[in-house]
Formats: sequence, C-alpha cells, structure tokens
Amino acid sequence: MTDQKIQTAIAACAVGLTRHIMAVEGLAQDDAYRKLCSTETFKLLSNPDTRLFLEPNEYLCMCLDIERERGVDALYATIKPEV
Repeated sequence: MTDQKIQTAIAACAVGLTRHIMAVEGLAQDDAYRKLCSTETFKLLSNPDTRLFLEPNEYLCMCLDIERERGVDALYATIKPEV
C-alpha cells in the first residue's frame, strides 16, 4: 500500500471518528476533531505501523469509547493482540 493510500485511509478513519464524537458528545465538527486529536486512539491511528487504519469504523469507534470511558490502559488491553 502506498503512503498516499495509507494517509487517505487514516484521514477517512479520522472523519468517521470525528462524526462519532459529534454524535455522542453533541460537539461541533471543529471541537470534535480537536478532541479526537488529543486521544491515544488518534495517536495510534496516525501511526501507519499499527495498521489500525485497516480496521472497520465500528471497531475504531469502540476503541475510542473504551478510551473515553475506561482510560488508556483499557484501550491498550483491547487492541493488544493475544500472545
């Protein structure tokens, strides 16, 4: 996958997550995006090595909700592959 396609996929995921925050928290688009950018979920999504951009929007929204409701440790427990 080319870098351009990866960046496009990450941007599409960010749009979906921003819309999710808008719906759940009733925020305007700019405020929701700023909130998203401050999350660990977004940090991980922005790192192409995590490959989170390949996950469906529902999974990413679930990750964001877990981080919001239970914290970063719960997020990492959710996305960490079983060893």
